[in-house]
Amino acid sequence: MKNRLPSYPLMLIDPFFSLWSPADTLNEGDTAFWTGASKRAYGYVQADGVTYRFMGGRGGTALEQTEVTVSALKTTYAFACDAFDLTVDFLSPRDPRDPMLLSMPTALVDVHIAPKKKIKKLTTVIAFDENVCYDTYNDVTGCVLKAGKYRAATMGVKRQMLLSNSQDSVSADWGYVYLAGDDAQYLSASALHTFIDGGALSYADFSDERKFIAAEAQGERVRFVAAFDDVASINYFGKILKATYLTKKTVFDAITETFDRADELMEAERALDDELAARCGGRDAHYRLLCASLRQSVAAHKLVSDGDRLLFISKECHSNGCAATVDVTYPSAPLYLLYNPELLWGMLEPVFDFAAMPVWEFDFAPHDVGTYPLCIGQVYGLKNRKDRFACNHFSIGETEKGRFTHLPYYLYPAGNEVYDFDWQMPVEECSNMIILTCAAQRLAPKTLTAERRNMLEKWAGYLVDKGLIPENQLCTDDFAGHLDKNANLSVKAVVGLGAYAALLEQLGDKKQATKYRSIAEDYAARWEKMCYDERECSPLTMDGRGSYSLKYNLLFDKLLGLQLFSDSVYGAEVKAMLEHSNRYGAPLDERKTYTKSDWLLWMAALSDDENQRKQVYDALDRFLNESTSRVPFSDWYETEAGTMVHFQNRTVQGGIFAAVLADSKILLKK
Repeated sequence: MKNRLPSYPLMLIDPFFSLWSPADTLNEGDTAFWTGASKRAYGYVQADGVTYRFMGGRGGTALEQTEVTVSALKTTYAFACDAFDLTVDFLSPRDPRDPMLLSMPTALVDVHIAPKKKIKKLTTVIAFDENVCYDTYNDVTGCVLKAGKYRAATMGVKRQMLLSNSQDSVSADWGYVYLAGDDAQYLSASALHTFIDGGALSYADFSDERKFIAAEAQGERVRFVAAFDDVASINYFGKILKATYLTKKTVFDAITETFDRADELMEAERALDDELAARCGGRDAHYRLLCASLRQSVAAHKLVSDGDRLLFISKECHSNGCAATVDVTYPSAPLYLLYNPELLWGMLEPVFDFAAMPVWEFDFAPHDVGTYPLCIGQVYGLKNRKDRFACNHFSIGETEKGRFTHLPYYLYPAGNEVYDFDWQMPVEECSNMIILTCAAQRLAPKTLTAERRNMLEKWAGYLVDKGLIPENQLCTDDFAGHLDKNANLSVKAVVGLGAYAALLEQLGDKKQATKYRSIAEDYAARWEKMCYDERECSPLTMDGRGSYSLKYNLLFDKLLGLQLFSDSVYGAEVKAMLEHSNRYGAPLDERKTYTKSDWLLWMAALSDDENQRKQVYDALDRFLNESTSRVPFSDWYETEAGTMVHFQNRTVQGGIFAAVLADSKILLKK
């Protein structure tokens, strides 16, 4: 099947409501949560008493799927049978340009039926199994509500344990799921089977049966809305925050608005899709990569409001579940710089807030601010010691007694030595925060407080002292382990210092800008002397001539127009990447055959040669077409086998937009 995805996005709202189809055919099997856990959604059409199935693997006659396409914010399936043709659009309006729309907790299902013969009665039904509304706690209640022209069935667990799950690959044991249509039912498994067998969709007593919600509509053109009201979205250092949309409106407002604006939302999606195609020269491999990335990246965040501030909290999905991870924000930034730099500010704000708290005693930037949805203090690199002052709070995950959350580290006074220095990312995170602040400030200038300017100055000072030749430490590719004299990390530090100089210049501090620009130029020249040789690519480590690694950190030198490194360095690194490429792309470095998809696209963006870029796009597109790992777009995979190593549904796929951002040249303005 050409141009297929390992898993297809269907209804994506946020990290806790995300439904996918991990199969080539929508009615081949169960739909799933982004983790792969079963979250069963069903779609049926009943034509004169005969029930056909177009979604899920339960009951009815399976329609023949004839096509599936993925566009910017929509996945479209086409089906056929002797009685009719059917097209269904799954629209998740997670448009990064519109914060209210992005945070509106709904998804639209639009169904078109074209009869091939006279059909007296045509009924379409969408149904959710009860497991859509919980993670492990499964005592469910629900009902049907009238709301204007539609009816909505809702269900949720009886014991609402707000913000209780803060591990990685989990969904929420709180909040309420809704399905709305012309009519709706809260029903039992046997009642759903009665409909599948040709009867009417109706309420039935439950006894001990499994529960479902369903929405139905009559006719050839029908629409449904799915919604998720999580009630409480984020614990933000002690404040309980709701989704931005729900701070002023209700979930019923969202459902009504989605119905009322359905045509407008579909047209806006088409316009965005056309824009994507135009930006990359047509509906080719590059376009398909952008469409595979957009919804995934946005919906793995939660947009909340703290007063007038937007906070765009990422979940580090299938990695460790961290919230607002700095070195996840860094690779995802191209998408948000391109479409809405205010969202990038919304990713940086929590890090600045936490870094100002007494518990954070380091002179470098933090890694994260908690475990989603708890922004209550960094959890990465906690001390693992055995004494009465133990910080052995490794609570990301499970024990034999069940799942649990972590302590409010943000409340801890200074002097408690919560974090282990050896498991921090000092050069990585200082550079990331400075580079991203510079980029955000260029596109959406803000007044930086004295406190934040002092933080940035401190982090820049760290790079001056420690950045050129990094000591043995982790970088964002922490799965590869500690590395001494990491040449790519050194590039990041140099670019970080150049970005700090550019930021100071924009803020009007020309004297300090000149000072840091001089240091950055000196360090770049010294790096080239130590690492660059036109006869071979730059090494993995600064003392490791003849080795190889992707120098993706060069990209912001180009994007920001810093011109610290020579064009010949860019060319040599792109050439080396292509020379080291396997069937599914170039390895991250010489130690393993695995790679990162986001960094491959960053490398492609370093080149202005479309033929070179195309080789990268085609290899990654080939991975999506041929991978046997049926998961949302994985960013860490094997370049020879085409299988996922780890990581799925991660926000970093915003980095797939790197070349589009580079071609826009919007960051070159000063």
